[in-house]
Amino acid sequence: LGYGGSVNALKAMGALEKGLPEEELPLIVDASMISPAGEFLQDKEALQLIKSNLLPLASMIILNVKEAEWLLDRKLSSKEDCLAGALAAAEKYKCQILLENCSAENAQGKVCDIAVLENEPYLLVSPAVGELSNGTEHGMDCAFSSGIAAMISTGSGWKDALRAAKAHVYGSLCETAHVGKEFDCMYPPL
Repeated sequence: LGYGGSVNALKAMGALEKGLPEEELPLIVDASMISPAGEFLQDKEALQLIKSNLLPLASMIILNVKEAEWLLDRKLSSKEDCLAGALAAAEKYKCQILLENCSAENAQGKVCDIAVLENEPYLLVSPAVGELSNGTEHGMDCAFSSGIAAMISTGSGWKDALRAAKAHVYGSLCETAHVGKEFDCMYPPL
């Protein structure tokens, strides 16, 4: 779901809220509320609309650690904290959860995401992609969430969708393309 974060777009969700249960379509929400550095990306009204109107409709919510901390009102500073937080978010919102880039593993040269699928936790681990130039990772989370949605739309299960989307992002980062002065970007893997 790309809502652009505007309050007007979020208010238009009244129609979405009424139509979604009848259609039984999976709704995958990449929250985009808070940056991984902790900067709020939405104003207070938009944040409240996301929290109270959008997230309860989701089939899957994709969060970074800072977003999960804000939603759960607790710090997630270790792998165990992140696992407990992902489980708590799944219980709170009654849906699948993907908690991206859990920092405890990242320090060991790996990128670790924690998923809770049908109340069972899973780790998705990939090697970190060496040194990347500034800006290369821009759009990585959007590519990940779009990949999950694309796989689910083809009838894949949650585990297969997550594995395929993570592999796509990893491959895209491994094959960065130089697109401008001192600027590389993700590239669709061949």
